[in-house]
This record gives sequence, structure tokens and C-alpha cells, in this order.
Amino acid sequence: MTVTPLPRSKHRLPIMADIRRLILAGMLLLSALPAWTQGPERLLRHFIHSSWNSQDGLPQNSINGMVQGPQGYLWLATFDGLVRFDGTRFERMPDTHLPGRRLRIVGHGSDGFWISGEFGGLSWSDGRIIKRVPIETHGITSRVAAATASDDGLWVGALDGLYHIDDSGRVSSWRAEDGLPAEAVWTLSHLPDGRLFIGTVRGLVVARQGDPDDGLTRIEHFIARDMIYALEPDGAGGIYAAGERGLLHIDSSNRPRAIPVSRHADSSVRSVMVDQDRAIWAGVVGEGLVRITGSTRETFGAEHGLLGDRFTSLYEDRERNLWYGTNGDGLGQLRRGKVVAFGDRQWGMSTRAVTSIIADPGDDGLWLGFNCEGLGHFDEQRLQRIYDHRDGLANQCVYSLLATRSGQLLVGTHGGGIFRLDGGQFKPVALPREHQTVLALYQQSDDTIWAGGDRGLLRYDQLQGQFVAVDDTADWHVQFITEDEHGLLWIGTIQGVFHGLPEHGFRQRFGGRVGHVRAVYPDGDGHIWIGSYGRGLFRFDGRKLFRFGPEHGFGDSVVSRIIADDSGHFWLTGNRGIHGLVVEQLHAVAEGRRQHLDVVSMDTRDGMLSAETSGGGQPAGMRGTDGHIWVPTINGIVRFHPEEINRNPVKPPVVIERVVIDGHSMPPDELPVLPADARNIEIHYTGLSLAVPERVRFRYRLGKAAPWTDAGNRRVAYFTAIPGGEHVFQVIAANNDGLWNEQGASIQLRAAAPFHQTIWFPFSVAAAATLFASLLWGIRMRAAHRRESELARVVHQRTEALEEANRKLHSQARMDGLTGIANRRYLEETLQREWGRARRHSEPLSLIVIDIDHFKEYNDVHGHLKGDDCLRQVVEVIAGCLARATDFVARYGGEEFVAVLPNTETAGARIVAGQMINAVVASAIAHGASKVCQHVTVSAGVAGTDTFDSANAATELLNAADTALFQAKRSGRNAVCVADHDVPDSS
Repeated sequence: MTVTPLPRSKHRLPIMADIRRLILAGMLLLSALPAWTQGPERLLRHFIHSSWNSQDGLPQNSINGMVQGPQGYLWLATFDGLVRFDGTRFERMPDTHLPGRRLRIVGHGSDGFWISGEFGGLSWSDGRIIKRVPIETHGITSRVAAATASDDGLWVGALDGLYHIDDSGRVSSWRAEDGLPAEAVWTLSHLPDGRLFIGTVRGLVVARQGDPDDGLTRIEHFIARDMIYALEPDGAGGIYAAGERGLLHIDSSNRPRAIPVSRHADSSVRSVMVDQDRAIWAGVVGEGLVRITGSTRETFGAEHGLLGDRFTSLYEDRERNLWYGTNGDGLGQLRRGKVVAFGDRQWGMSTRAVTSIIADPGDDGLWLGFNCEGLGHFDEQRLQRIYDHRDGLANQCVYSLLATRSGQLLVGTHGGGIFRLDGGQFKPVALPREHQTVLALYQQSDDTIWAGGDRGLLRYDQLQGQFVAVDDTADWHVQFITEDEHGLLWIGTIQGVFHGLPEHGFRQRFGGRVGHVRAVYPDGDGHIWIGSYGRGLFRFDGRKLFRFGPEHGFGDSVVSRIIADDSGHFWLTGNRGIHGLVVEQLHAVAEGRRQHLDVVSMDTRDGMLSAETSGGGQPAGMRGTDGHIWVPTINGIVRFHPEEINRNPVKPPVVIERVVIDGHSMPPDELPVLPADARNIEIHYTGLSLAVPERVRFRYRLGKAAPWTDAGNRRVAYFTAIPGGEHVFQVIAANNDGLWNEQGASIQLRAAAPFHQTIWFPFSVAAAATLFASLLWGIRMRAAHRRESELARVVHQRTEALEEANRKLHSQARMDGLTGIANRRYLEETLQREWGRARRHSEPLSLIVIDIDHFKEYNDVHGHLKGDDCLRQVVEVIAGCLARATDFVARYGGEEFVAVLPNTETAGARIVAGQMINAVVASAIAHGASKVCQHVTVSAGVAGTDTFDSANAATELLNAADTALFQAKRSGRNAVCVADHDVPDSS
């Protein structure tokens, strides 16, 4: 293989760059010809798409209209009733006061909405109550297709004509002979200027003054002479009409203009909506969901995941989420994310894992290193080209990239050395034969070029024209190289951090406390920030090393890259996404001035195609000159600007839905006085943020002066008892971006006092004391009975002692002598009892089986006494993760433990199991023989009755959790696995 030295002269690729610019300019010129050219920002395909159907709890998959009610619920009309949705749960309303089950939402106003039945009838709801509108008494018996309020009553569009019911109950009607294009009225819209638009199955007319008796004007346009499905005011005095033959706009002078929504003429448009940005959304049959912004037209179709093109409704909620309903295909949502992801074929990329990313020194594009798929060139719109062996890149496992100040592009590979781009071809760079894996490349401020890999550190020698090995570093596995403000190198390796220069020597810092280091960031103010694989984020201030952990609000144990922006934030990449932290808060926590960090986390719910970012190569992320941050992931790349991240400004309304007392559910406004012996009180509440509902957080308290309980995303508060008297229960919520509704919702609870708290209790005590004194006096006066009394007392004492001894023996028979927690016998009793209770009350029950990884090897290396200490420490850690008094943990045998979580669904149990695993790792119990890491770890299996409703015995649920534990161990340990759909056969 021929190798070439790095030339000293500045070298760029002007010819290739010019060719790329010419090609791009030509493409832009061609793409500018259609009216629906789309720019690089705010593209419809950047939106996050979610969908729901009957498998998610929707009673039926046809959405016949939707509206967000005053409380914040999303209301849906289906062919199986009226449904309200809080983002996490569909709840079907009782049929009482509704016109049947096959329903449509046919109109809405600021205070409520109208619901019609397929076979006639009309109801109205404000989101709290539902009541029938007695249109039958006014002679309206046909199906209602539209309803809208007027200044003095109600307009009703039915299949047999147009009706108006005034406040006095007088009914007026209009039909074809009165000027309607057809008898069947399908849609209505009453504009602020008084015009009433009437869409029928055969065209569109307008009543200029809102009164058809004053004359109906036909809209003269071919689209307006066919079926009109929907009408939508434009907010500026005009209106859009969606019809069988296209989309029409009518201005304030009733002049029509066709809106091109499709490449095909006469496309059927079934729904139309204008959003808060004045963009037009249209549901087009055969094409998909179309958005028009100015002259830009975009389509979201089946290739993007659209449920189907049989649109029934479009709606924008208060948080600017777009909802669309379909005929038989379910409910869909589009919302703006925080990042823009590039990783599918729309942008010229497949699901390629990107390892490293840098800016192209020759143009405005990017170079992307792929995991054994070559080197890519990206121009912010698409992947323009892949370089591979045909271009001289003999090894395509690209892990490190460097654009030198002289304009050179260096490419480090896994197993193939370093290549340099020269004249459109890659040529190998000379380096020692044993240094073929290069994971890090860095150019120092004095222009020295460094490389690192699995055999240590390399420096480029200009005189020799090749990289040479740095002495005493052969044992290092280098993954990151940088320098501080003093020009000293910081080397991140699997073995830890090394600091210094070759001529003065390197020394390892912090011993093994930082573990496997993937990122180092000297901030220029004397602080060194370290990102670890497995131990999270560290700060070194020159004297003290501080670790940020879950107790501070930062829970990602993997930090692969630290990127600073201009507004005082660090952006950390890891296995759970991208996390933004305020630098000043980090300093405050490290110095003891603050307890908790405010973290902005971004993952697949924010637009990433994969939450797992790449690490182990350099650079695994970059900040461009325009402020945008680019991050490689295992599925493409993502881009975001820290100052332009979409944030939710809407505080979530909070609703207390019901109270359950000892299994009996009742509305919160109909609560009786709680009995003194009530022992199981549940208060169900919700926070109505529909953007990312699983990120909604809650706090509640019982009593205005009581401390807040952090409930996380749990939507139920549990109490085993409530003290006698009056109490205010208050719950508040924060949306997905941490914006709190501090007022929340509250209810008054009144509980009967137990007997010892009543006014009669002191009198009863006094009477009892008097009686006791009388009896005692009588006994003392009976000398003949003294001996008998003494004998009785002795017998009683000995009996009590015997009973106490029996109680201790019974307790010892149920407790584990080594760990001090319940033993297997007590576990079996508790599991049977909780299983029966869960069955009686139809409540979920979850189990977690926990096992210490490689415990036999631990005993072999550290001895059995240390093993006993390890068991006790692990028990203390996992028991500390159980927050409720009803939670239970027992030793199942050896190094295996079982946690019983009553009234807990599988998803909640999985979170608790993950907390146990992280807490055990954080306890840092040294393990000299672990194949997982340097500390003791545990694995966990989870199973719950909400997943296994076919389970007939507690042992089946325990077997399922045990099987899940086995799967967690097979997957590599230090992990949690949730049992799949059915409980395994106990045999």
C-alpha cells in the first residue's frame, strides 16, 4: 500500500466544491419552477407524527369530528359514541342525553359543541355536561350535518334543508325552491361580518346579511357547483371551501379563487383548516395532508406514515398540535419537534449509523463518518454522496474526522489507519503498522496534529512525513483529544483521563473514578468537564472532582459529547438523547448552592429518529458557525439551534376526574363525608397537555400548609387514611417543557373523625377511669381475694411473656436472618394476599425479580463475608427505591430478591426497576470479577397483571417476572426486561 505524507501547503478542493455548487444551484433552479417549492426550514416532514386506533383504547376507528373543549380535553365523535381524550386515555361517555351511538361533531363555539346522531337528533356539551337540543319538537327529524350559533339562535343544516331556531323557539326553513342548490346542507359558517355560507351537496351559496330571506348568492366557480365538505374562515374576512373538485377561497367581496392543493386537477378536498400561523391545511383524497404557506406547498402522505387519505376532520389545539380524523383509520397528530432529524430516504439517507461529524472546510456542507458504510457529504438538505473503496477509502469504518487549518480532510478508520482527501481521491497517511484503529483526531493550537486509538497516542511528525507513536501510551485506548487554555493536552481513554505533554510526561488524573471517558471540555475558566461512559458528567475545578447524578436531576450515565453554546448552556449527548443544562446551575450544584438541575432532554418524542447518540469517535457532535448544533446518532443525524428550540408556552389545565373510596368511584363534586374507617382513597386527576402527555408532571398535597408530593407522571394520588376534619386536596401540573400551572385544581375533603378525636372521647375516658377506680377499691377491700388476684397477675404476666416469645418466633420464621427483610415464606404469604386483593378490586399488581450479577464470582474473589456485606448493601439500596408503605421486598433465595408492587401497572414497575439498577450502580460496591463493569450490578425482570390478564395464579406472574429476569441476563446484565404478552407456562 502506498502512503503519502501530509503536505504543508494549504490545500482545498475548489474544483469539486464549484461542481457541487453548480449542481446544487441547478437543482434549486429546477425545483423553484413549481408553485409548491419548499424551503429548508419548518418543513412538514420535520413534524412528529403520532397515531391512535382501537388497539390504543379508541372505541371505534372513524373520527367524525373533533374539538378541544373548554377544560382542555380533546372530544371525538365516533360510530361507537362520544369520547374524550387527555393524551393518555380514551374515555367513552355514557349514551345518556346523546342522540345515539353513531355520532358526529357538527359545529363548535367558544363555550361548547354540537353532536348529531346518524339517524337524527342533536345534543350540546360544554365539556362538563351534555344535554339534548329538542329539535324534533321544531320539526327537524332528518340527520343534522352542521350547526352554528347566530346572534339570536341556532342555524341547523340538515339533509332536508336549512333551519333557523330563534331564541323564542320560532323555526324558519329553506329548501331548494328557496334558492338552495340542493336540499341536503352539509356545512355552515357564520362570519363576523354577518355573511352565512351554506355548503350543500351540489354547491355553495351565501346569505349576505345572514338571512336567506334577504337573498342567496350563488358562488360562481366550478368548485362551488359540486359537493362542499367543509368551510373554514381565513381570519381576515374571507373563507375557504373544501369541495369535491378542489379548494376554493372566497374573499370579503364573495370573489372566488381556486387554491392549488394538488398536482392533479379536480382533486377531492374533504377537510380544510387555517392554523395560528395562517397556514392552510387540506385533506386531499389520493394525495394526503397538504400544507400551504405562502407559495410553499408541502404534502404529508402515506410514505411519511399518514394513516390514510379518507379525511373527516382537521383541528388545531391550543398547543398548536394538528389533529386529523379519518374514516376507519383512526386518529392522527402532527406536532413540531425540538430537533430536525435526517435519517431516512426522504433526505437521501437510509438508517445509517453516523459515528462522527464535521463541517466541510471547502463549502457549507458537512462530512459524516458512517459505521463501516463509508464517508458521506451532506449539504443540509440531503446526503449528496458516499465515498468508499472506489474513491480510495480502503477501509469504510470511519470513526474520526479532522478538517485541518490548512484545508486538509483527514479520516480515521477502525482497522484501516488514516486517509487524506486529495483531488477527489483518498490516499493513506503513513503511520506505524500496529496503529490502524484511529478513534480520535485533533489539531492543537500550535498546529500539531494528534491521533489516538486502541494502541495509544500518535503525533504527526512533519520532518518524517508520518505519524509517530508517543512513548508510554501503548496501553491507552484513546477516544478523545483536546487541550486546555494553557496548551496542555487532555486525553480521554477507556482507562480514564490523562493530562500533559509528551516532552513533560503525561499523568493519569482522578485514578479510576471517572471510568471510561468519551468527552473532555476545558471551559477556559479553569474548569474541566468530563463525560464518562457509565458514570455521567464530572466537573473538576482544579482541586475537587464532582459527579452529577440522578439525585441532581441528571440521569443519563453516558455522556459522549459536551457542546457549549453562546447562551450559557452545555448540550450533552448520550444513550437517552440530548440534554441541555445551564452551566451556572451546574456550578451551583457542584458548590452546594443548589440541589437540583433544570434539564431540557430531547429524544424520539422531540423528533429524533433514535434517542441513542453516537460516541467513541471524534468529534461525535459539533456546533456550526450559525449556532446550529449537529449530533450523530445510530439512525442518522439531528440538528437544532439552542435559541430556537420549540417550547410549549401553554400551562396545562388540571382536572380532578373522580375519587375512589374503598373501591367505590364518585364525581369530585358529589363527595360525601368520608367515613372514619375509610382505608383506600384514590384521587384521579389529569393534566391536559396534548403535546407530549407522558412528560406531564404532577405534584399534590393534602392541606394548604402540607409539603408537596412529587408524583412524576402518575395521575392518581393514593391515601390509606385521611385525618378527621376538612382538608383541601390540591394538584398542580407542568407541561412537557416544565411550565407549571401553579393553581392547578383542588377539592374539599371532609372526613369523619375517629372516636378518639370526638367530643365524647374525654367523657368516655373519665367514666371508664371512675369505673376502674371503683373496681380497684372493691378488690382492695376484699382481703380474701388478694392471694387469688396476685396469682392471676403472675399467670397473666407469664402468659404474656409466652405470647411475646411466640410472636418473636413467628417473626423470625418470616424474616431473613442475614438481610433483615422478609424471607421466602413471608413472600409467598404476601404475594397470595396481594393477588387476592388485586383480583377483588380489579387493580393491577406488578412483580420485580432482582438478581445480583456475577455474585458467585464476587464470593470467589472477595470471600463469603464480603459477599454477606454485599447482600446487605444491595438490599438497603433496592429497599430505598420503594417509596410506598404498601410496597414489599423479600429475599427469594441466594442473591435473588422479589419486590411486590400493589396497585402498580407494568410501566410503573419498570421505572422502579430501572431506579433500582441505577441506584445499585451509583452505590459503587466494588466488584473485582464482574464482566459488566467495575462495580456490583443487578438485573431485573418485571411482570404485571395489566399485561397478563389471563394469569390465574400468583405463581404464574412470578414465573413470568423470573423469565424476564433470565432475558435481562441474556441481554448483557445490568438491565431490566419486561415480560412479553402472555405469562409463560409454569412448567
